[in-house]
Amino acid sequence: MQLTEGEMPQFTELLLEISGGLLAYGAEVYRVEESLQYIGAAYGLAGADVFAIPSHVILTLRLADGSAHTQSKRIFDRATDLDKVDRLNALCRRICRDRPGCAEIRRELDELRARPTYPLLWQVVSYGVAACAFALFFGGSPWDAACAFLVGAPLKLLAEGMRRLRGNAFFSNLVCALFGAASAHLLALAFPALHPDAIIIGMLMTLVPGIVFTNAMRDFMAGDCIAGMIKLTEAILIGAGIAVGVSVSLAVLRPLLGVAA
Repeated sequence: MQLTEGEMPQFTELLLEISGGLLAYGAEVYRVEESLQYIGAAYGLAGADVFAIPSHVILTLRLADGSAHTQSKRIFDRATDLDKVDRLNALCRRICRDRPGCAEIRRELDELRARPTYPLLWQVVSYGVAACAFALFFGGSPWDAACAFLVGAPLKLLAEGMRRLRGNAFFSNLVCALFGAASAHLLALAFPALHPDAIIIGMLMTLVPGIVFTNAMRDFMAGDCIAGMIKLTEAILIGAGIAVGVSVSLAVLRPLLGVAA
């Protein structure tokens, strides 16, 4: 189908929702820009100029008669949901192939947004299982792994609470690391046979910004240096928050462990 002048504002808004979803759920910047450009070409537009960074998208669509429509979208909440990234990518491919109308695109976006995510309980358990597995991987005993589960599982609840309070990445990870390290040391005070270092390492692996750092490197390799610098800075700030939180816990509780020993 060919877009009319009256449909352009709605169509531009729909493309911004797609791009905002891709960025919010963890897609790379180059994927977002290429997807919108392909869609614009599929609909016969004269051009689709996209500027995207992890927190903002600006889109200009130009018609053959020279008229242009520009809108922007700010992305506030970001989380990793690769299932939705995959489904949004599939939607982009279908739009390029079938060129549906705005109403059909809106319906599919609403259905995708309404898809259920993993229940919070499952996510809490997953955090605990990951912490448990990493504690074993880094040389902890089965008892250390069990305690890592007990320490790691509540981190999801704490992280979710910080997200709802709109805490920044540095402060949120500082609080989570402080809570986890302090909990590990208190368990070691109660049960001297435990190895708090293994528990802390297992717990910290659930906080490490692996996907953020990987996407930063992919953006650099794709030539999106601004987006790469933003994501790399975010990864560094998350790492700094983790380091500060653990350091505060060590400074306060390690002397107690020494006295107990």
